[in-house]
Amino acid sequence: MSKNIKRFLLSCLVCVSIALIIALMPTTTYAASTTYSGSCGSNLTWTLNTSTGNLNISGTGNMTNWRSVSYVPWDSYRGIIKSVTVGDGITSIGKYAFQYCSSLTEIVIPNSVTSIGDDSFDGCSSLTEIVIPDSVTSIGSYAFQYCSSLTEI
Repeated sequence: MSKNIKRFLLSCLVCVSIALIIALMPTTTYAASTTYSGSCGSNLTWTLNTSTGNLNISGTGNMTNWRSVSYVPWDSYRGIIKSVTVGDGITSIGKYAFQYCSSLTEIVIPNSVTSIGDDSFDGCSSLTEIVIPDSVTSIGSYAFQYCSSLTEI
């Protein structure tokens, strides 16, 4: 056998061996789940689970009224937020809080909330329904502007 044929056969053997090793390697897949959290008021905290898209806000008192959408602590995750749970004891939803959360489909607002800030749900284009408790006495300007899927309040 010539040297070229031997080299060719050896390289084929190496390729087949590598392919077999890769094919027989155990594979494990993990759900990319990360939790982010922080503060969103004097006595309020937020937690976001990226695999479920649930943003949970807990504590007591008023949510911060932010100067613009870019100051909201979960601003970089707006596209993955699907649901929001506002805990009992929270008394206000801050300005710009959920503005442009385009994947938001569900929010739970407790009876402790008395006010909803300006632009708080502006641009939540996937939000179809919201239940506003009787305790809410103030809804800010443009709070539900461009909620194009909103069919029931």
